[in-house]
Amino acid sequence: MKICNRLTIILLLSGATFSCSVLAAAEFDQSFMVGTSAKALSQAQKSTISPGIYSADVFVNKEWKGKYDVKIDADGAVYVNAGYLNNLDIKTLLLAEQRNAAEWVLLVQYLEQRAVVFHRDSLRLEITVPQADIIAHDKNWLPPELWDKGISGLYTNYNMLYSQSRYRNSGDDQSYLYLSLNSGLNLADWHFRDNSYYYRRQNAEAKWVNRSRYLEKSLPAINAIATLGDNYSNADWFDSFDFRGLGVKKDLTMLPDSYRTYMPVIKGTADSNAVIKVLQDGKIIYQQSVPAGPFIVADLMPTGSRSDLNLVIENANGTTSSSFIPYSAASSMLRSGSSDWLFNAGQLRTDSLLDKSYFSQAEYSLGVNNYLTLAAGSILSSRYKSGLIGASVLVPYAGTLSASVEQAALQAAQNKASGSKSRIAWNRYFSANTNVTVSLIHKKPDYLTLNESDSISQYISNKIGYQAQEKNSLSISVDQRLPEGYGTLSASIYTVDYWNTQDKSKQYSLGWSNSYNNISWTLNAGRRLYSQGYTFGLDDAQDIDVKYYDESYASLSLSIPISIFERASSISSSLTTEGRKYSSSSLSWNQQYADNLRYNLSVKNSQQEKTTAGGYVSYDSPFANLTGNVTKGSNYSQYGVGATGSILASQYGVLTSPRTGSNFVIIDAPGVSGAKVNGNESFTTNSSGKTLIPYAKAWRKNSYYLRSEAGNDVLGNIKQIAPWKGSISYVKYITDTRQTFSLRAVDSRGEPLSFGSSIFDKKGRELGYVAQGSLIYIKANTLPDYILIKAEDDSCVVRNATITGKNICK
Repeated sequence: MKICNRLTIILLLSGATFSCSVLAAAEFDQSFMVGTSAKALSQAQKSTISPGIYSADVFVNKEWKGKYDVKIDADGAVYVNAGYLNNLDIKTLLLAEQRNAAEWVLLVQYLEQRAVVFHRDSLRLEITVPQADIIAHDKNWLPPELWDKGISGLYTNYNMLYSQSRYRNSGDDQSYLYLSLNSGLNLADWHFRDNSYYYRRQNAEAKWVNRSRYLEKSLPAINAIATLGDNYSNADWFDSFDFRGLGVKKDLTMLPDSYRTYMPVIKGTADSNAVIKVLQDGKIIYQQSVPAGPFIVADLMPTGSRSDLNLVIENANGTTSSSFIPYSAASSMLRSGSSDWLFNAGQLRTDSLLDKSYFSQAEYSLGVNNYLTLAAGSILSSRYKSGLIGASVLVPYAGTLSASVEQAALQAAQNKASGSKSRIAWNRYFSANTNVTVSLIHKKPDYLTLNESDSISQYISNKIGYQAQEKNSLSISVDQRLPEGYGTLSASIYTVDYWNTQDKSKQYSLGWSNSYNNISWTLNAGRRLYSQGYTFGLDDAQDIDVKYYDESYASLSLSIPISIFERASSISSSLTTEGRKYSSSSLSWNQQYADNLRYNLSVKNSQQEKTTAGGYVSYDSPFANLTGNVTKGSNYSQYGVGATGSILASQYGVLTSPRTGSNFVIIDAPGVSGAKVNGNESFTTNSSGKTLIPYAKAWRKNSYYLRSEAGNDVLGNIKQIAPWKGSISYVKYITDTRQTFSLRAVDSRGEPLSFGSSIFDKKGRELGYVAQGSLIYIKANTLPDYILIKAEDDSCVVRNATITGKNICK
């Protein structure tokens, strides 16, 4: 006998707990039932209740995949909707999706040897399959056919700041207004972008400045993004510049992380059936069974550690072999077989008084193998030409070495200049948790970037604007993670000098940070040595009135968390010295008063300003993040206000958010207000059930979990979407906003109603069921005045029912 239907749920809701497998093997003792309930149960055993569809949490190998509809037939078999098979990441079910065009898929048809358990007490479906049957891929990457192009819409991200300062003695009051607008117009997958700002200072002319304005189109077929208009060059090996024209650049984020993120591709040979393991810091980061013969591991992912790897092969005959795999992640290294490229062409955007220069730029990088990445590029214009070659080499036990040489030539008027730029960088992570980075750049006296070439041309033609050229720059940084409980130590050195001038700069810094019982502190010390002179001429530059500076500093900051009235708070303090003299000190109080409200109170003392006091408050409204601040010093006062947020208009109305971004997601749960997305207070549905999320990871799976505390049902309450870059996505949930009513009723003889009977309205729509103790459960918008209760061989009607009164079914 099988009882795998809604009647089982009724029993469980009433307090009984059992599984379908138990019901299939044993008869239920009807003597425990009273009234006509035993008869109803007997009828249910002979012919089960009609198949039902339930919203259940679905787990695969104990990993939650979301809440989806699950169908149970009259025999207790479990079906899942074909629309979400892809979300379960089970290989055989994906084959089922390809072969089966039906709306519902019978699980045991494709998972005969797997365990499929539906828990009716908790409405939970558990699927257990061998790990080898799980699709192993980048966690959040989806194939291009599942990417969402989005809808059309218009948006703007805004940041407004206003500040006013008043001075007691001078009377030189100051005020300024700053408004930044980062806006876009999406017409399907064509995106127009504008990034501008407005700035006005008291007694000065207002300025409206456009940073960039262009048309953007993603090209997934070639894994690239094309732009047309005013934008930045965005090159990896050349210096960046502004231009107006066409740009096409490969977007590595379109690709799986296993392709775009550098990790060694490991090759080897197994003597027999074997288990291969890849270890880092003594821990297994990859393990797989392989047959005899050659194998390739091409899908390793970074773990966060920078240590070298070890490959261990454990053959079936008991023999073991191991080998060393060098690894040192560097931004210029590409995974073996992968590539990166860009192409720009157009007109240079500068303040030059000359005609703008037309140019073309190309750049290409290739991951040759685990140890070598090569790069080449060029820039060509009517007055300027540049060529570049570069390479990154992974040296076993020595780290990553990256170098490039660029040769540039300029012909302006009757003058010519030609020079080179050499760059070499070294990075090594040591097993003692030490990371060392060294970078050295040397430029010949006549080397110029494309931007600088325009300045030189301008100088030659107009005798204005020329600046001294950089000669050498050296950067060294060391980060050391100390043993547990001792914190982190960091040190850095930076020096730079110039041709044709005595200007130079040196900076040294040392820092240590640590924490104990949530109390954290940071100690910094440093020294700055620099000079400033004035440069005239191109070939015969001279320095006059050179000034030299030598500044040293030390600072200590401390943060102590406390709790006041169960609110998270902290006290922070700092002390700074310059040279051997006191410079400043401060004390501040920070409190997160609510999820959307925080404030700060501070007092500061310094040699220059004596004592000042200030306050700051930030509030996240549904429309914007609002801020206010005030500062009072001995001879001045200052106050300011600000607002940041985004506004989006589309076919689904106008929505606002206190956050900003460029990948928008409209969440729509019709009729469900006050529901939080991913538990975030800032993203709560409005009265119509909508909210705006202004950021999402492009080309990656983004999950949105919607939870309503108002008792409304959200079916399939986790949605996933992989949006195009810069798109506006629309995600709609299926909701059931009906109320749940429970009341008691008896038949005309005063006897309990048949346990398990179905309940219908006047139009024959099923509303609920009769539970134990003659308790009626109904789901409807309002309590109906007509309730039809059907048993197998009998029926009756409750009219004008009440929740608390006596209800009789006649």
